Amino acid sequence: MKEGILVKKAFIGLSMLALVFLVSCSGTTSYQSSGQSEKPPVVVSPVTPQGDASSLLIMDKTVSVPLLRLTGKEKVMEVNATADFGVSYRDISELCEAAAVKNIVYGTVQEVGFYEGYPSGQTLYNFLVEKSFEGELKAGDKISVLASGGYLSLGRYIETYGGERFEDMTAEEIENTVLKQTCMGAPLAKTGDKYMLFLSKEKTQEDAPTPVGSFVEVGAFMGRFYYNEEKLLTRYTPENEPDFYQNPVTKTTAQQVFTLEELENEISACLEASIYR
Repeated sequence: MKEGILVKKAFIGLSMLALVFLVSCSGTTSYQSSGQSEKPPVVVSPVTPQGDASSLLIMDKTVSVPLLRLTGKEKVMEVNATADFGVSYRDISELCEAAAVKNIVYGTVQEVGFYEGYPSGQTLYNFLVEKSFEGELKAGDKISVLASGGYLSLGRYIETYGGERFEDMTAEEIENTVLKQTCMGAPLAKTGDKYMLFLSKEKTQEDAPTPVGSFVEVGAFMGRFYYNEEKLLTRYTPENEPDFYQNPVTKTTAQQVFTLEELENEISACLEASIYR
């Protein structure tokens, strides 16, 4: 595990504050704080690849950047952020054809950390590619992926937005508080998760807040299919928006739950169709 890649948690809270989610939630964003406190998470060790992945020749392409350390952080304040997306990817074909999508890969989350290069919750996780369907990435590449939602120190938040709302807190309380932010309630990455990812191209320039050398999930949770409890790959659907992926014209919703084979076939068919169009 690279130094600084830890599983950590944070909070983001304050209703009616405008924050833009990097590369994911764009448009108007609002917040609702749960007012709940919880103990920060413990450090999670890297997982050992299982099955076919165990025989892969690993090419480490991860990035090493300062990440949030939760040691001594005793209070977590949670906030669910909502946003109006400028672009919606309602089905596999729309994802495959998205201009931002440069890599489509399947694999396993190896380590999870939280990046404070931007004043909102961001997760930076290391991901082992086991299959590649599009782009320059290959099986065995271990990359860093930036995702919307994560944990942020309250101090970092105050640096940007001011501390008027926290005047009743002592400096010690602020130091010991982290904010947890999710994008419309989407689950945060966890070590051992299996994903099919639609990713933007690797960042190669110093254009903060994205770490150089990292990839980005396209469309926030829309660019990530993950195994659910039934071991089927699915996309997250916001609980308060069950018709999130519905076509506004036909009023139909494309398939969102697949076996791995079904999803692979769907991606392959879409990519082939786009090549010969």
